[in-house]
Amino acid sequence: MLPSLLAYPASAGTRLAKYTARKVPTDPAKVLLLLAVCGYDVRRGEAIEIRGASRKWMTAPMHLPTDPMLCFLRCACQRDMPDRPMDPNDERLDVVFAL
Repeated sequence: MLPSLLAYPASAGTRLAKYTARKVPTDPAKVLLLLAVCGYDVRRGEAIEIRGASRKWMTAPMHLPTDPMLCFLRCACQRDMPDRPMDPNDERLDVVFAL
Protein backbone atom coordinates (compact mmCIF):
# COMPACT_ATOMS: atom_id res chain seq x y z
CA MET A 1 0.00 0.00 0.00
CA LEU A 2 1.04 3.56 -0.62
CA PRO A 3 1.65 4.52 3.04
CA SER A 4 4.25 1.78 3.45
CA LEU A 5 5.88 2.76 0.15
CA LEU A 6 6.28 6.36 1.30
CA ALA A 7 9.01 5.15 3.66
CA TYR A 8 12.11 5.16 1.45
CA PRO A 9 13.47 1.67 2.31
CA ALA A 10 10.20 0.08 1.17
CA SER A 11 10.42 1.72 -2.25
CA ALA A 12 14.19 1.55 -2.81
CA GLY A 13 15.11 0.61 -6.38
CA THR A 14 11.65 1.38 -7.80
CA ARG A 15 10.30 4.05 -10.12
CA LEU A 16 8.61 5.63 -7.11
CA ALA A 17 12.00 5.98 -5.39
CA LYS A 18 13.44 7.51 -8.57
CA TYR A 19 10.92 10.36 -8.33
CA THR A 20 10.65 10.90 -4.57
CA ALA A 21 12.69 14.11 -4.67
CA ARG A 22 10.48 15.62 -7.38
CA LYS A 23 7.89 18.32 -6.85
CA VAL A 24 4.17 17.83 -7.44
CA PRO A 25 3.42 18.28 -11.14
CA THR A 26 1.77 21.58 -12.11
CA ASP A 27 -0.30 20.01 -14.89
CA PRO A 28 -3.67 18.89 -13.43
CA ALA A 29 -3.76 15.92 -15.83
CA LYS A 30 -0.46 14.68 -14.38
CA VAL A 31 -1.72 15.16 -10.81
CA LEU A 32 -4.79 13.08 -11.72
CA LEU A 33 -2.56 10.39 -13.19
CA LEU A 34 -0.27 10.40 -10.14
CA LEU A 35 -3.23 9.93 -7.80
CA ALA A 36 -4.65 7.16 -10.01
CA VAL A 37 -1.29 5.36 -10.00
CA CYS A 38 -1.30 5.64 -6.21
CA GLY A 39 -4.58 3.75 -5.94
CA TYR A 40 -7.27 6.44 -5.92
CA ASP A 41 -10.29 6.90 -8.14
CA VAL A 42 -10.01 10.42 -9.51
CA ARG A 43 -12.19 12.95 -11.27
CA ARG A 44 -11.91 16.57 -12.21
CA GLY A 45 -14.63 19.14 -11.95
CA GLU A 46 -14.01 22.53 -10.40
CA ALA A 47 -11.28 20.80 -8.39
CA ILE A 48 -9.48 17.49 -8.45
CA GLU A 49 -11.36 14.94 -6.37
CA ILE A 50 -10.20 11.59 -5.00
CA ARG A 51 -12.05 8.54 -3.73
CA GLY A 52 -10.15 6.02 -1.71
CA ALA A 53 -10.95 3.37 0.85
CA SER A 54 -13.78 5.40 2.39
CA ARG A 55 -15.56 5.29 -1.00
CA LYS A 56 -16.50 8.98 -0.55
CA TRP A 57 -15.48 11.65 -3.04
CA MET A 58 -13.43 14.45 -1.50
CA THR A 59 -11.26 17.27 -2.73
CA ALA A 60 -7.64 16.27 -3.27
CA PRO A 61 -5.10 18.06 -1.08
CA MET A 62 -4.15 21.52 -2.28
CA HIS A 63 -0.55 21.88 -3.37
CA LEU A 64 1.96 24.41 -4.59
CA PRO A 65 4.43 23.80 -7.43
CA THR A 66 7.17 23.84 -4.79
CA ASP A 67 5.62 21.10 -2.66
CA PRO A 68 7.52 17.81 -2.57
CA MET A 69 5.62 14.89 -4.06
CA LEU A 70 5.97 12.81 -0.88
CA CYS A 71 4.37 15.52 1.27
CA PHE A 72 1.47 15.77 -1.17
CA LEU A 73 0.95 11.99 -1.13
CA ARG A 74 1.15 11.86 2.66
CA CYS A 75 -1.57 14.53 2.81
CA ALA A 76 -3.71 12.50 0.41
CA CYS A 77 -3.28 9.42 2.64
CA GLN A 78 -4.26 11.42 5.72
CA ARG A 79 -7.40 12.56 3.93
CA ASP A 80 -8.33 9.07 2.69
CA MET A 81 -6.30 5.89 2.28
CA PRO A 82 -5.97 4.58 -1.29
CA ASP A 83 -8.52 1.99 -2.33
CA ARG A 84 -6.07 -0.12 -4.34
CA PRO A 85 -2.47 -1.18 -3.82
CA MET A 86 0.11 0.84 -5.70
CA ASP A 87 2.67 -0.72 -8.01
CA PRO A 88 5.85 1.25 -7.19
CA ASN A 89 7.21 0.35 -10.65
CA ASP A 90 4.15 1.54 -12.57
CA GLU A 91 5.38 2.89 -15.93
CA ARG A 92 2.84 5.71 -15.77
CA LEU A 93 5.09 7.40 -13.18
CA ASP A 94 7.48 8.11 -16.07
CA VAL A 95 4.65 9.96 -17.82
CA VAL A 96 3.75 11.92 -14.69
CA PHE A 97 7.31 13.19 -14.28
CA ALA A 98 8.32 13.56 -17.93
CA LEU A 99 9.54 17.08 -18.67
